[in-house]
Amino acid sequence: MTDLFDPKDDRASACTDAARSLLPLFSGDTKLSRRDLNDAMVAAYGGTDADGCWTQRDSFEVLEHALALHLVSSAPALQSPADIQFALDLLDRLPTQTVRSEDQIDWQQFSTPVDIAAVVVLLAAAQPTDVVLEPSAGNGLLVAQLPRVAALHLNEIDPARRARLAASFPGAEVSGHDGAAIGSTMTNLP
Repeated sequence: MTDLFDPKDDRASACTDAARSLLPLFSGDTKLSRRDLNDAMVAAYGGTDADGCWTQRDSFEVLEHALALHLVSSAPALQSPADIQFALDLLDRLPTQTVRSEDQIDWQQFSTPVDIAAVVVLLAAAQPTDVVLEPSAGNGLLVAQLPRVAALHLNEIDPARRARLAASFPGAEVSGHDGAAIGSTMTNLP
């Protein structure tokens, strides 16, 4: 007997469903709790982490996906250092990520905190005519607060994160090259 549906597609869909269910919790001043995150995961994946339906690490990936979706649609323009307060306040309302997987360590997946990403975006001062490349985009937290640019190129080697990038940044060009070898990839462009 063969499965009619690819389980990877179900997991990607559950991830997006869980992330979207968290979006209303980002508005206002309410802290997003670990319980809120767990409840979203149980609803989307149809069971608990104890049932083996998802891992705590998966829930942190969903949190980052939700955060990227929220920032893309709601982050204020970053024009002065005072504008970074939005990111600081948001960071204070998020649960702490406490689990790292072996894959994260092997693939050097270190997500940029929302406040540091805000500083980077402010200092980059991207203009509407700029072309932006993020060679190791992860879940997109570094570029989620960017203003509109002429073109956004996001590179991520992890297929699951690449799928989340495509969902968060529908107008971006998303690729899957090894970010550690981006220099040689850039030199060998057609």
